[in-house]
Amino acid sequence: DKIDIHTADFFFTLPPVYGYFFALDGGTYIQNALLHKPMTYPDFDKDKDMPAHTNVMNLDLDKTVTLVLRSGAGMAHPLHVHGHKFEVLEEISRPKPNCFGGQCELADLDSGFSAPGSELAKRKTRGVLKDVIIVPMFGAAVVRFNTDNPGVWFVSLPLDEHVDSG
Repeated sequence: DKIDIHTADFFFTLPPVYGYFFALDGGTYIQNALLHKPMTYPDFDKDKDMPAHTNVMNLDLDKTVTLVLRSGAGMAHPLHVHGHKFEVLEEISRPKPNCFGGQCELADLDSGFSAPGSELAKRKTRGVLKDVIIVPMFGAAVVRFNTDNPGVWFVSLPLDEHVDSG
C-alpha cells in the first residue's frame, strides 16, 4: 500500500508586517485570505469566491493520510482539524536546542523524529483520537487520519489572537 504523507508548515511574523503564513507539501508560503462567502453556500464557486491566496489540500476519499504539522512559530499553537478525528503518532519540541529568539529550521521528515516519516506512518494504531493538538513552538507533530467524511473541511488555529483575522 502507498503511504500518503503530507506536510503543513506554518510560521508568523511580528509587527509591523504581522501575519500567519502556511505552506502545504513544501510549496510556497502564503497568507490565507478570507473567502468571499462561506464554502457551504449552495452557490459557492471556487473559481470566483475563493481568493488566490488560500491553501487547499485535496485528499482522496477513504484513504489513510499521515500529516506532519511543523511549526516555525515562536509560541505553541493549537490546530483543530474540522470534520475528522486523528491519531497522534509523535510530537517533538524544538528540532535544535538553540533556536530561541529566531527562526528554527523545520523538523526534517527523515531525521527530525524518532523514525523517518514513512516509518511513523506504519505505526500500529494507539486508539486515542483527537480533533485538536497543540504543536509546540518550533516543534512538530505527526498525525494520522482517515478521509472518511467527504466535504470541505478546515484546519484552524483556535486562538483568541486570531479572531480579528478570521
